[in-house]
Amino acid sequence: MLSARKKMAESSNMVLKWNELLSKEKLDTVSFGELERDVGFLVHISRTYPAVFPYLKGFYNTVNSWRLDRDKNGWKFSKTAWIEMLAGDVAFDDEADVELPFENRKRDFSKANPRDKPLNVRVVLRFHSDLAALKILFSGESPPLRLVRGKQISSAICGFGDASGGGFGSSWDTSQGIHYRVGTWEENVDSESSNLLEFLNLVDTLEEMCNAGNLKGTEIFLFTDNLTSEAAFFNGSSKSEKLLELVLRL
Repeated sequence: MLSARKKMAESSNMVLKWNELLSKEKLDTVSFGELERDVGFLVHISRTYPAVFPYLKGFYNTVNSWRLDRDKNGWKFSKTAWIEMLAGDVAFDDEADVELPFENRKRDFSKANPRDKPLNVRVVLRFHSDLAALKILFSGESPPLRLVRGKQISSAICGFGDASGGGFGSSWDTSQGIHYRVGTWEENVDSESSNLLEFLNLVDTLEEMCNAGNLKGTEIFLFTDNLTSEAAFFNGSSKSEKLLELVLRL
């Protein structure tokens, strides 16, 4: 069994290896088998260090970029995109908003075998940024200590948040009294899902609390009626690109 120090060193070497491969050779494709093995080990490491998990999305999207249900960045097609494709309303070309991975375009769906794993997979854009983040996380000479249970907490505070298609609001308690924030959404989020608006409101609230110094020396309980927001936070990831960006902000 590898010690914690050896596991961290092995993880660091993996991340450095992929960083060097992509930066020096400008690879567009990488080995499917090798990448699958390495991400499996990093998932094992993330069980001890959960902060690593959100930055594995680039690995997953690259490993799965060959599948028929993925767009050019490795994200799963939405239900709307599938309906459009099955209805034949989408032309599979480089200009399409919804497109198949390059190796699967023009392929007959009836003849495609989703179990035929390729030797190489296409590198997606997120793989580069996630590798840069992991390089920093694994840069220490020894494994970092993770706080599991603190010896003392100055205070515990509660907050509440809710959002709708029209606006948002939240409130939280401090030693100086109750603080709150309310507002209406800008036009650029009119078409976004209710789950995204709910989670965005919570993230914005926590960032405002942090900037005001309300989180220092406290344990915060932020309540929401949105199950997707709760799941995204506790899982440290999401299948939705926009929800994952909010997880990373947290």
